[in-house]
Amino acid sequence: MILQDIRSQIPLHPDPNYRYRVRKLAKIKIIVLHCDNWDADVQVIADYDIKPNHISDKGCPGFTYHYFVEKDDRVLWCMDDSLCTWHAGDYNGESLGVCLRYIADNNPKPPPDNQLATAMTHMVTLCLKYGIDPDNVFGHRELLGSGYIIEDGKRKLKKTCPGLLVNMDLVRYNIALAIQTQLGILGLYKGKLDGMFGPVSEAALKEYVKLSNHA
Repeated sequence: MILQDIRSQIPLHPDPNYRYRVRKLAKIKIIVLHCDNWDADVQVIADYDIKPNHISDKGCPGFTYHYFVEKDDRVLWCMDDSLCTWHAGDYNGESLGVCLRYIADNNPKPPPDNQLATAMTHMVTLCLKYGIDPDNVFGHRELLGSGYIIEDGKRKLKKTCPGLLVNMDLVRYNIALAIQTQLGILGLYKGKLDGMFGPVSEAALKEYVKLSNHA
């Protein structure tokens, strides 16, 4: 996986007083996985975001996702993690947005295995950095209010991203397993490598974050 920092290349809204709210990094508690459902270059999407669009008649203050995962092994770092970008409604204040370059609607194929693996590798890094429980990695469609609503007692999707062919349970399992493995190598986790993120795994992750912050 290659992390490419393009934050300085991403256009912002022309109004210099119209910017995303800044938060403390400790507020970050969840990761939301999206797809662009467009298969467009990140600059094209960024230009769309800052003009009047489906999110705001004024346009957004900037690009709506923090990270954009290309079809090769690159992850593009687009917006500072400290910014509350507009990608998941009421969850914006506590979340990071990771977006796959992938068309989900009417697509009989899931994202390429290498692309999804790259996204998961990066989300493992984010979980370790911010102490995020893998159970708090969600597909946009899994978020009540933003991704779906309850209508007549049934779940009605507002969003399908990151695509209905993306098994989010499997994504969370793989992330949890990778974190357990890394924490085990460091001697912080001595439990089973089972992808089940219980109290022992959580304690090891908290200890890792504690040690990292004091390094």
